[in-house]
Amino acid sequence: MRERNEILIKYLKEKQQLPKWKPYKKEIKTMLLLARKGGDLLARLGDINRMILNC
Repeated sequence: MRERNEILIKYLKEKQQLPKWKPYKKEIKTMLLLARKGGDLLARLGDINRMILNC
């Protein structure tokens, strides 16, 4: 899980800097903190995906 989180952290850090992702910056920061603390970032992304699909 740690390697997966590191890959996702790298990807999210790149996206956080782009202007088109500005509306999602707070959520990205939250996900980065979760991943750095050893949380399951992939599960969080799955939750977000389910919320989007249910709308």
